[in-house]
Amino acid sequence: MNPIAEAIRKARLRSGLSEKVLAKKCGLSETYIKQVESGKKVIQEQAAQRILQVLGEETDVLQQG
Repeated sequence: MNPIAEAIRKARLRSGLSEKVLAKKCGLSETYIKQVESGKKVIQEQAAQRILQVLGEETDVLQQG
């Protein structure tokens, strides 16, 4: 799995948010979040930053991935 997708999934689970709630907070679709987390869609850096900021996570994983 993509390290960025894995980081998003883990951060979302730690925060206790569903894909639907996270998507709404980020201004993205629930389907997009699910596809990113499952590895079916490659996430753009800008979207990854937005998601990680909403989750209160560091964006250092973007340089690692």
